[in-house]
Parts: sequence; structure tokens; C-alpha cells
Amino acid sequence: MRKVAYQNRNILKTYMQIFQPTLTKMQTSWESLRKTNVELQQFPANIQDILIGNFHQLVQWYNLFMNWSLSIREKLNSSLETLFNYDDWSQEIAEFFKDPQNGFSISSCHYCDMAYINVFEIDPDADAIYFLNTASDEELKAKLKVKSDNTIEKIKQARIFHSKNDFKALKTKFAPDKYEKTFKPNYKYRHHFDLDHVLPKSNCRLVSLSLFNFVPSCQICNQKLKKTKVLGDLSGAPCEKLSPTSPNFDFDSNAEFHIITKQGTNPGRIRPVLHPQDFELKILCKDPDYENFVKLFKLKERYQSHIKIALHWMEMKIDYTDAHIQMMANSLQHFGYSFEKIKCDIFQKDLYDNGEMSFTKLRNDMLK
Repeated sequence: MRKVAYQNRNILKTYMQIFQPTLTKMQTSWESLRKTNVELQQFPANIQDILIGNFHQLVQWYNLFMNWSLSIREKLNSSLETLFNYDDWSQEIAEFFKDPQNGFSISSCHYCDMAYINVFEIDPDADAIYFLNTASDEELKAKLKVKSDNTIEKIKQARIFHSKNDFKALKTKFAPDKYEKTFKPNYKYRHHFDLDHVLPKSNCRLVSLSLFNFVPSCQICNQKLKKTKVLGDLSGAPCEKLSPTSPNFDFDSNAEFHIITKQGTNPGRIRPVLHPQDFELKILCKDPDYENFVKLFKLKERYQSHIKIALHWMEMKIDYTDAHIQMMANSLQHFGYSFEKIKCDIFQKDLYDNGEMSFTKLRNDMLK
């Protein structure tokens, strides 16, 4: 329910830098595929146009692709798999989203706005040394891509490692750059989020690497709920306005949280937050397409389990009216506390306006 903000004006150029070292080779491969698969000639001749095409274009290409028969789609996906292999580029694309210079505000899942997602910075060498000192045999084999028990034993006998030079000094058959290739010291950012393909890459390989097909999300939304489903109607057709990467995405204006009192309960509770069982949370959608979004991510059920947050803000609105805040400001004006500052502090306006907190939409609707 959070729109992805592309704040860097040079975002397209910056994204293309990921592929720059192999772009000429990729273009040659793409031209070859278009010659041998006549269907692909209906897509842009320049592979760059596919990589940075806007979401409206991606939906058009996806629909065109999906309208072909299953046998044709399978044939094309098989042909496209090597060129548009997300696994080959996943690390670089993740780094692109994590780099603060690219302007992404990654703090809360763009689908549910319930789960915190974040980027954090580490010391890559310290992280690598910690791994070498603590990893199990199986973890070492998997990370270093070795099968020899003797090699693993040499590593364990050399513990404790204090620096990368200790690892490089090992008498093994590792290449001189084994440490750099294994631990990628240049990658100083780590992340706690998934990059979901809005248009499933398993359905259409063509959009596997397209910038505007990626949504930073939590694992619940990506892996357990959406999976390979399409954001759209029940027929499976994609709906452009339901993607947080689309300029037309507007969940804020088309859906609203409401609290209602359950039948047979006391509607005049003094402290509603102490009686969450008496209340039910509703999400009312003006546009029925957004109801499909709510259902897909089970937002009503998931938000119901956090109804105390909604009740808290509902109480805050009642307890701290503008009149009450003005009285506080009158008493504290000599200490530099204005009406605006007090209200901002009480309702944590700076934190929520800066997009740093989850449940922002819920809070805002409760304070209307």
C-alpha cells in the first residue's frame, strides 16, 4: 500500500550501469533471439528499453506474452532464460536498491505497511572473519564451494582468524582471489527484505530484470501470500494501478481503515485499547480493484491482529484535541513549546511523515 518512490532523477541511467559491462553482449544475444523467434520481434529491438521500460509498458508486454498459447510461452521462456536470468543479477540488483544514493525509502513493506524492512551497513571483512571462525563444516563447504574434508579441516585448525591475510596464508589450493570472490568485501550493505517481481518472472522471463517490476516487500507478502500471483482481477489479468511501482497506484485515496464496535458490546468504552475484543477493523474500498489487493495480502485479517494500534491512535485523537493541545501550549510557551511542536511530538508526525514507521496508513486514517 506504499508507492515506491523513485527520487533519484538519474535512476534509469544508474540502473543501467549494473548491466553496462555486458550490455553489448546482451544486446547481441537479444538480437539473435529475435531473429530465431519471430514472436519476440513484437517487443523493443533495444534490450535497454525492456530493462527500464515503465510499468505501463511492462503490463502491455506481459499481456502480449501471456496471450500466446502455452506451448509458445514455454518455448520462448526456455529461449529467454539464459539472457534474462534473475539469479545471475540478483546480488547486483539488491545492491542497487540498498544504496542510499539511489533514493529508495526502504523502511516498511510496500504491500502491507505492517512489517519493517530495512538496509543496514556492516564491515564486510569483520563479517567474513566471523563466518570463518564460527561456521560449521557444511556451511564452510557451501560458502567456499569445496568438497574436500581435508581443506575444511585445515581451515578449522587455523582458527582463530584475525584478518583476511590469515585466510590467504592458508596452504590450500584456493586461487589468490578466493577471499574476494567468496565474501565480496565491496558489498557493505545488507538487507532485510525481498524484491518481489510484480509480474511473475516464471510466467514471462522477458520482465525478469526490469526495474519497475521490483517491489521491496516482506517475506510474508512475497513468499507466503503473493508468490507467483498477479496483482489484478480474478481472471489473472494484471491491473496496472495495483502495483506500487505504477504512477497510478493510489491505495491511500481508494481504501480506508475504519473501526466498528461489535454487536452486543459496550460502545462507550472509556479505554477501547483495553478491550480490543469489542472492536472490528474494516477496510472500505471505493474502487473494487483495490479489494482484490486487500484480499490477496489478507490485509483485513492481518491488521485485525494489530487492532490495538488502531485503538491507540483513536484514543489519542480523543484525548488530545486541538483545544487540549492549545491549553498545553499556553502553559509551556515560555519554554519554547508551540502548538505545532506539541502536536507534532504527541502524534509523532516527523517519524510518520518521513515514511520511517510501519502502520502509517492505519495511523493516518484513525486520526482523520
